[in-house]
Amino acid sequence: MRGRQIGTWIGRREAGEGALEEVGVVEERNWRSWVRRWLPAVLLVIVILAVGWWVRREGAYRRFMMSLRDGKVQYIEFQPYANSQFVTVSDERGIQAVADWLRDARVMGRRYVSTGPADCEMRIVMEDGSVKRLTLGASGPTRSGGNLVPASYYVTVKGEGWERAVFAGGLSGVYMRLPVTAQLPFSSIPPSAGPMPRGGIVTGTAVVSGEVDLSAAQAFMERGQLGQARRVVSRALAGDANNPAAKQWMADVNARIRMRLPNLIRELERGLPESLPTLEREKYVQLREKLMELTLMMEPGDRKVAELRQRLSNGRPEARPENFKELVRLAGGASERYGIADFAWSPDGASIAACGEDGRVRVWDVIGGELMASFPAAVGKKIYFSADGSRVWVWNDQGRTWWDVTTGKPSEESKLADETTKHEFAVNVNGSDVVGMTRNKDGPPLKGLVGHAGAVTLAKISPDGDQVASFAEDKVLSIWGEGIARGIAEFSPYERFRRLEELEGPSVFLPDGSILTLRVGAGPAPRAVEKLKPERFAVSVVNLPSMATRVELAARDQRMLVEMRDKTMVVVQPDVKKVYPCPKPEGSCGRAAIAPDGKTIAIGNMDGSVGIINLETTDLVAKLVCSPTRNRNWAAVSYSSDGGWVMACGMGFVTVWNVKSREQVFYSEKAVVEGVAASFTPDGKRLALIYRDGGLRMLKSNLKEAEAVGWDQSAVRDVTFSSDGRWIASVNKVGEAEVFDATAAGVTHAGVKVPAKDQEAMRFSEDGSVLLVKADDGSVRLIEVPSGRELRRLTLRDKKGWLDLPCSFSPDGKYLIAGPMVWGVE
Repeated sequence: MRGRQIGTWIGRREAGEGALEEVGVVEERNWRSWVRRWLPAVLLVIVILAVGWWVRREGAYRRFMMSLRDGKVQYIEFQPYANSQFVTVSDERGIQAVADWLRDARVMGRRYVSTGPADCEMRIVMEDGSVKRLTLGASGPTRSGGNLVPASYYVTVKGEGWERAVFAGGLSGVYMRLPVTAQLPFSSIPPSAGPMPRGGIVTGTAVVSGEVDLSAAQAFMERGQLGQARRVVSRALAGDANNPAAKQWMADVNARIRMRLPNLIRELERGLPESLPTLEREKYVQLREKLMELTLMMEPGDRKVAELRQRLSNGRPEARPENFKELVRLAGGASERYGIADFAWSPDGASIAACGEDGRVRVWDVIGGELMASFPAAVGKKIYFSADGSRVWVWNDQGRTWWDVTTGKPSEESKLADETTKHEFAVNVNGSDVVGMTRNKDGPPLKGLVGHAGAVTLAKISPDGDQVASFAEDKVLSIWGEGIARGIAEFSPYERFRRLEELEGPSVFLPDGSILTLRVGAGPAPRAVEKLKPERFAVSVVNLPSMATRVELAARDQRMLVEMRDKTMVVVQPDVKKVYPCPKPEGSCGRAAIAPDGKTIAIGNMDGSVGIINLETTDLVAKLVCSPTRNRNWAAVSYSSDGGWVMACGMGFVTVWNVKSREQVFYSEKAVVEGVAASFTPDGKRLALIYRDGGLRMLKSNLKEAEAVGWDQSAVRDVTFSSDGRWIASVNKVGEAEVFDATAAGVTHAGVKVPAKDQEAMRFSEDGSVLLVKADDGSVRLIEVPSGRELRRLTLRDKKGWLDLPCSFSPDGKYLIAGPMVWGVE
């Protein structure tokens, strides 16, 4: 019985297990059928979603770029920094640069994960009035030592439906090319954080490997200058072979070169067949530039380059010196200028190396004038290239050394390049600002090359005889030849100032743009103004009994007060050809002033008063008495521009009177004790006063010291305003000129020593963009506002005599009178 029950239970169990196995097989078959049926549909949906996501990401960006091409951009404004004011780009070149910058945007990836927040705004205003808005990361430059330093990192750019990364340096460069008046206050620009450690692209900081800034390679690549980019990266790898950022750049550069090189070689081979007749000059210049581009991409001494160079030489037409013009400036910006003792052309003519007083060797490419290498070597007097162009030989009194151009390191000796090539013309320097050209060494003169703002010291012909390089006292290394000029117009006009015309004596520009020359005459009394025959400028001349040292123009009249070296003064009115004698009262002292209406003269007296003298009758019409009453040695007297106030300052004290009531309305004994302690603002409504213990402060129209607004703490004398009152120059505690912004309280140190006794050593240009400073070394410096860069150093012929004379800018800012010369850009 029990055995039968057990058998039945076992049978049931086996039957149940078989049923379960059959159900599992059915379920497995159903699952496979479902997969076969629905998997293609699922995959199709995934593909559609992926394509939609890509279209949304890429298509939105492409539609945005198409919309820019379809319409015309009126202007662009953007914030360089978070929460900053907008700057406007309205010129065609700047707008195109911004468009190129946006076109270079790349899809976000792991390389760009360190980009900061997109907290700045950009508005692109179209001609039809529509506005396209973007958000982007801060792309403005930083400031370092008074100079603007371009951004060298990636930022995020967001539009409607898209987000990308783009190199900040492009937009930073657009900002730096804006006029100073269109930029933000210099003090609002953040200081440079300095180079960061090696290894990758770091947000907010330039990528630096040793002395090599890899952001320069990015700039080269953006301009399509692949050979120059590779040479920069090669130097970085020579300093650190394991630098990941340099490796990444090199891979990118080489990939682009591999794509560009075959086409470039084919173009040259088609243009330069083996049997080549003499080419037309224009065609030759085009092929020559392409060959230089190829040369920079290839290794020095490459056989293919040498073969193509020989073919080009076979078809070379004779150079036409009469058509030479300035093509490139190698020592470009003012911050890149150095004293060069000697320079040399590379054997292929594609680059120039220079040595000089700072002990560095610099190598530029001739095509675009970009600095490809700069490395410490030795203070050199002479420099030569090796025959293969890979090394340079630097010589000085202590010996000679070889240096590898690529690595910047000492190298073994090599064969010198042959510099004895004969050309169909010769160049010479004769102490002028013109590069002289002759048909041969002793032949008749050809066209002179004019463009330097100083005497030319070096000039050399390129190895193929098609270009000339010259260096001058303006510390600019220029390339001359036939072709397309690059970068010449980007320089400030003041950087290009040169001597234009010599004058007969101290002179000033008048409001109508003509020149008044104050010539020392033979007679004891002044004679009437006589008009000379105008050449470049309309010049009027007045004869004076002594040399003029100071000229002050009345604010609302043509008349001007002229003080002379013998301590006498006159008033000149050029429009009616009249000279008014104005004898100084006995016991007078300090610098006098002319009223805005030109009718009276104010001058300080040793008894502590200020006398007001009628110009027509020379009578004393008023005596302004200072309280407390005591003898004083006034340094200067001045009127406010509206004629309502007269101010006088001396050794530690300043006082102001109301002209109509003759009432003393302000007095302080807290002023500095040297130079001119105070000055009215150009609008005549406020008084700037330099305190002994607090630097420069501005007093409002109520002249209450308790309400004075403080600025620079280091100012000690000689306040000078720009015409709009925004920029203020003064001399600081170490005797150097400095400029600060009245709207933002930011100080820029110009670093130029000012003569201690010259109370009018500084003057702004009419637009306030440049500060002229008479330096204590006898030169005249032109300082860019607000960056503090030295744009130009004018060397006067007679430093001792002419430096004491007045300087003035023309109303349009294109010319300057300094010393006996008119300076300008013609």
